[in-house]
Amino acid sequence: MSRSATIALALFCLAGPAVHPAATAVGSGGPTVTEAWEALSRGLQSVPLTGEKLVITTDAEGDLRVLTRRVAHASDGRNMHSTIKPRAEKGSFAWDDGITIRTYDAQTGTMLIRRSLERRPSRTTAAWRLNLVKRSYNLVVEGVERVAGRKCLRLALDPYSRAGLTIRVWLDRATGAELRREEADPAGNSVHAEMFTSVSILPPGRDPAVSCAMPRRARVESLIGVRASSDLHELSRRASFHVRVPAQAPAGFEFEQGTVATVGGRKAAVLRYTNGLAALTLVATPVPPRTMAAPEHRARRIAAGHWRVDWSGPDMDVVVMGPCSPEELLGMMAGFDAASESAFVRRMADENEAAGRLISSMRGSGRTRDTVHAILEIARRSGKPVETVWAYVRAGHGWQSAASRFGIPASVIQGHLNGNR
Repeated sequence: MSRSATIALALFCLAGPAVHPAATAVGSGGPTVTEAWEALSRGLQSVPLTGEKLVITTDAEGDLRVLTRRVAHASDGRNMHSTIKPRAEKGSFAWDDGITIRTYDAQTGTMLIRRSLERRPSRTTAAWRLNLVKRSYNLVVEGVERVAGRKCLRLALDPYSRAGLTIRVWLDRATGAELRREEADPAGNSVHAEMFTSVSILPPGRDPAVSCAMPRRARVESLIGVRASSDLHELSRRASFHVRVPAQAPAGFEFEQGTVATVGGRKAAVLRYTNGLAALTLVATPVPPRTMAAPEHRARRIAAGHWRVDWSGPDMDVVVMGPCSPEELLGMMAGFDAASESAFVRRMADENEAAGRLISSMRGSGRTRDTVHAILEIARRSGKPVETVWAYVRAGHGWQSAASRFGIPASVIQGHLNGNR
C-alpha cells in the first residue's frame, strides 16, 4: 500500500468515516472562489478554539508517526499543543505564549526554549500573507465537507513552484478556522496530515486558557535571543554583526521575522521566510575568516518533503531548512559571502544614487538582491517612481505582479536579473 493510501486509511480509521461525506459539486450552487479567499483571510487572523487533533507525519525514511494532541488557540496568536497519545509521548507539548516557544519532550525530559517568530495576527498581516498565498498557489474550490461536525470549505492549493508541496485545507465555513490539512509532494505522495476530531470554536472576545504546567526536573536548553523583529538593520545592531540577505529565495517566499540567538556558543541570526502557508528557517553564524577555494555545502532530507542544506563560506556558516528542494535552498546561499554583499551594495549605490534610502529600506525589510534589482528595473522601464513600485511590492505582491501592474513583461525583468547574477 502506498504512503498516501496509508495516511488516508489512518485518517479514516482513527477519526471515523463521518468526516468524509461527498463534497458539494463546484459549479452547482457550491462555494465560490471569492468565498474561499475570504474564509482563508479570516483564518489567517487566528480563530480562538479548543479541541483534539489527529496528526500524521512522515519522517525522512518514510515511516509514519501518528499523534493525538489537545489544542488551544487564542485570537492573539498564542497557542498550545499537548500530546495525549501515544502513551510513550504523553505529556509532550509545544506552548507559544507570543514571546517564547517552550517545547517539551516527555521521552527525553528535555525542554527547548526559543524565541517566538510568529507575528501577532491582524488584518494587516493577514492581508500581507493572503497576497503571498495568492502569488504562490493556484486555488481550486473542491466543495463542502464536514470536519468534527462543522461545515468546511475544502480547498486545494497547488504551488506554482514545481518543487513545492500541494496543500489541501478544510476551512470552517463560518469562521475560516483551519480544521484539516493534507500536504503532498510533487510526486503526489502524502507527507503530512492533521485533522481536528473534536473542536469548539469560541465567540469573538473570548479566548481559551493557553498555558501548560512546567514539568519538574526538565533539562532545559535555552535558545532565547533578542526580541523578534522584521527589520534586519535593527537585528544587525543587536547582533553586533551584519545580518546578510540571501541573493534569492524560493519562489513566493519572503522574509517575515528574525531574531538573534546563541547557537552552539556563538551568536547567530535566525530568519523566518514564508509564502503565506509554509515556512522555512535560515540560521547564519559568523565565523573567523578562513581561506577556502570555494564555499562548501551538503544537503539531507529531514522529513518527507523537507530538506536541510548546510553551507560554509569564508566568514559565515549557514543552515537553511524548509519544504523546498535542495536546489532552491542552496540558491539562497549564492553570493552570501561578505565580498559579494559589499560589491552588490556599492553597485546599487552607484547605479541608483537617488534611490539609496529606498534600497536601504528594501534590504532592511529582508528583500533579496533579485527583488531589489527587479524593483529598480521596473521603475526605470515604466517611468514610475521607485517609491511607487516599492510600496506595491511591500504590500505582499511579487515583483512579477508589479511588472504586470506597471506594464512591463515579467520575462524582460527576469532576463535582466539573469544577466546580473
